[in-house]
Order: sequence, then structure tokens, then C-alpha cells
Amino acid sequence: MRAVIADHSKLGDPMVGHVDLSQPKRAYWFKSWRSMPGLMLMNGRYSHACLPGWEYRRSEILSELIPDLDALAERGERPTEATS
Repeated sequence: MRAVIADHSKLGDPMVGHVDLSQPKRAYWFKSWRSMPGLMLMNGRYSHACLPGWEYRRSEILSELIPDLDALAERGERPTEATS
């Protein structure tokens, strides 16, 4: 993830989809990238498959998402408190 942030040309083409839910009437646009497995952008918020239930703004990717993924990989620790 850090390599793609440093060189955006490595990001590649996005895969974009739309989900339309009828009950209650809602719709979601989502985007993911093959070069970034697990990362998804849905309705303006980023999430990662390794951290279910957590969402990040674009400005929080470097300061929160990457450190949360590092803690999970190195020590098996999942975030317990939201930071701002």
C-alpha cells in the first residue's frame, strides 16, 4: 500500500460497481483495485477486508489505516477505539 501511495501509477484501473437495495431503498457505489487487495472505496469511505467494520476517510489512510494494518500484521492487534 505504501508503494502505491508513493507512485500512483502502480494503482492500475479500478473495478467499479453499483448495488441497489430495495428494502430500505438505498444504493451504494464501490470501487476496488487489483493492485490493492482488500481495499475498497464505498460512498466516499475506505475500508479493508482485514479490518471489518472500520471505515477511513482519504486523509486517514496514512495516519490510521496503514498503522492499523501494521499492528494487525505484526502483533495480531485489531483497533479497539476510533481515533480522530
